[in-house]
Amino acid sequence: MRLVIISWLFLSPAAQAKPLSRKLGEIKREILETRRTIRHYQRTESRLRKDAKFLKRQHLTNQKTLRRLKKLETSVKNKEQDLALQLKSLQEDSNFWSEELKKNIRAYFSDIETGGGYQGVDFLQQEQFLRFSLVNDSAMLKALSGSAQKTVQDKQKTDEVKEGIIAQSQKAIAQSQKLSASFSREQSLIQSVAAKKIAALKREKKLEESEKALTLLLKKFNHRKRMRPIRKIYRPRPVIGPHSLPWPARGKVISFFGKEKNPELETWVIHQGILLETPPRSPVHNVALGRVIFAGPFRSYGQIVIIDCGREFFAIYGHLGSILARTGETVGRGQTIGTTSSGPRAGNLYFELRQGTTALNPLGWLKK
Repeated sequence: MRLVIISWLFLSPAAQAKPLSRKLGEIKREILETRRTIRHYQRTESRLRKDAKFLKRQHLTNQKTLRRLKKLETSVKNKEQDLALQLKSLQEDSNFWSEELKKNIRAYFSDIETGGGYQGVDFLQQEQFLRFSLVNDSAMLKALSGSAQKTVQDKQKTDEVKEGIIAQSQKAIAQSQKLSASFSREQSLIQSVAAKKIAALKREKKLEESEKALTLLLKKFNHRKRMRPIRKIYRPRPVIGPHSLPWPARGKVISFFGKEKNPELETWVIHQGILLETPPRSPVHNVALGRVIFAGPFRSYGQIVIIDCGREFFAIYGHLGSILARTGETVGRGQTIGTTSSGPRAGNLYFELRQGTTALNPLGWLKK
C-alpha cells in the first residue's frame, strides 16, 4: 500500500471517497491473500514437523541398532580372543604329546632290541605298557588335532560374523549421519517457514490496521460530503505526455511498479512506484513544474516531498536524506528539491506518480 492516507492532502472529500473505497477493496483482497499465505505456511510447517518427528524416530531406531551391533561386535571380539587362546593352548598340548609319542616310540624299539633289562613275564608287561602308552599318545594327538581343526573352523566363522557386523555397523553409521543431516535440514526449514509465517502474520495485522484506518477515514469523508468544498488554489496546468519527464535522479531501477513476489515471504507485494538505486547524497530533481503541497516525514517513507503538477497530476519523492523545498513553494522542472539518504536506506530513492489517487507506472512517463 503506497501513500493511500495522504490523498486527503490534495483532493476534495467527494473525489477522495470513491478511490479510497476502491483502495479499501484492494486492501481487503490483499488481506485474504495474506491469510491464504499464512494457512499455506501453517500446513507446510505442520508437514515439516511430522517429517522431522519421523526422522527422529528413525534416528533413535538406528541408534538402538548401532548399540546392539556394538555389543555383538564386542562379544565376537571376545570370542575371537578366546578361540585364539584355545588354539594356542591346543598347539602347545599337541607339541607336548608329539614329543611324548616320539620318546615312547624310541623307548619301545629300544626295549625290543635290548630287552630293557627285563626277562620273561616282566618283559611282556613292560612291552604291553609301552604299547599302551603309544596308543594313548596317538589317541591324545588325534583328539588334539580334531579340537584344533574345529577351533580353526570356529575362528573362521567368528571372523566372518565379525566382518558382517562391522559392515552392518558402518552401514548403520552412514545411515545415522544421513538421518542427522536430513533432520538438521528439516529443522532449518521449519525455522524458515516459522519465520515467514510470523512475518506474514505481522503483515496481516498491519493490513488489518490499515483497513480500519481507511474505514474510519471513509466515514469522515462521507460525513464531510455535505460540507462546501474547499476553494482550490494554484493549479498549474503543464502539458505532460508519455515518456516526456526527466528522471528524478541518476541510477538504476531495483524495484518496479506493480505486483512483485517477495522472495522472503513467498507472497506477492504491490508497488505503486519504483525504487531507484543511486549513490548516497545524490541530488533529487523535480520532474515537472508544480507546487509543493507536502514536505517532511511521513510514516514508513521517511522524508518525502509531494508536488502538485496540475490536472490532479502528482509527483511523490520518498526516502530523502534532506529536503530543499518548502510547502507552498513553486518548483520548476529539473530544480533540485532534496538529496538521497546516507543512512539505512542510503541511495534508495522512492518515486511515484499519481493521477488523482490512481498510481501510474513511472516508467511509462519518464524518458526512455
